[in-house]
Amino acid sequence: MSLEALATKYIGSAEKVLKNLREQKSPLVLTEEAIGNILRWATDYLQDAKYYKAHGKLETSLTSVALL
Repeated sequence: MSLEALATKYIGSAEKVLKNLREQKSPLVLTEEAIGNILRWATDYLQDAKYYKAHGKLETSLTSVALL
């Protein structure tokens, strides 16, 4: 599989996961601020992956999306 195909696949998977996230009860205690920070971090890495893919930097794109 080419780097472009891999980046496209991983980006699509990450977008699907972020779109379908739902809040659930858990014994783990996180503040709303902490949850927001985590989601912003994930969204930022996803946007970076899209940017680098669009600019032909496929290795960097894959690295960014793999951090999710």
